[in-house]
Amino acid sequence: MATELQKYPSQRGFQKGHKNFTLWGKGRKHTEESKIKIGLKSRGRRTNNGRHFSDKWKNNISKSKIGTIPWNKGLNPLKEQEMGRTTSPEYRKWRRNVFIRDNFTCKFCHRAGLYIEAHHIKTWVQHPELRFDINNGVTLCKDCHNLTKNKIIWIFGNSKSGKTTLAKKLLKIKYAIHLDGDMVREIWQDLKFSKEDRMENNLRVAKLADAIKKQKFDLVISTICPFRELRAKIKKLIHCKFIYITGGKLGGDYPFEVPREDEKFIKIEGNTKFEQEHSIGSGVRK
Repeated sequence: MATELQKYPSQRGFQKGHKNFTLWGKGRKHTEESKIKIGLKSRGRRTNNGRHFSDKWKNNISKSKIGTIPWNKGLNPLKEQEMGRTTSPEYRKWRRNVFIRDNFTCKFCHRAGLYIEAHHIKTWVQHPELRFDINNGVTLCKDCHNLTKNKIIWIFGNSKSGKTTLAKKLLKIKYAIHLDGDMVREIWQDLKFSKEDRMENNLRVAKLADAIKKQKFDLVISTICPFRELRAKIKKLIHCKFIYITGGKLGGDYPFEVPREDEKFIKIEGNTKFEQEHSIGSGVRK
């Protein structure tokens, strides 16, 4: 009959009694000579307290710590409220009421059965009077909730594709300023519809958005933005999240350049409002 070692030759190194076998946590035994060498090398060292510092270094370190707050103490009062809000009974009651009102369904992509969050339309920190107002809350899935964290959301696509409609839908779940392409053209009327003027129009919008963002405001922008070169320039000017809506038709002599896969954007398909709403979920997840 074959022995246990013959049955499992690959485990011979792990069998007790094998020449290479060592118990867990034990290691090999040191000779007396090696023990003496280790002792001489470690003599005078404080291995548990770090390296030795001179008196000059100790004095400099103590001076540098004057006026500093330890990482786990002295939190900003607003941050303390933000961190402790989920444990308060008022917040839990508000969160539950928001979920029941919205039937536990995301109000942006209309998906149910997913992980959902109660989102404050006007932020918890900046609007303390609305913290437990049910009208200031909306149910969102995790993907749509992450979308609202972007400071600037730029919706682009052909004319009549539904950009303004989607922007207004976003404004229901995000407290932001809306810059629409038709609205900004009324501000600077010196631009026409040539390629150069279209480029200049969108770049002006990007610069305006950057100035508004510096004033601590979020933005939702909806313009045609037809050229890949233009979108690349906008990304260099501002940090924004692009949403591309298919469909529609561009007027003029310059065709719309469909974004490539290497461009980071959210794609929403469909010609009707129903089709767009059901494609939002899959687009946001990507």
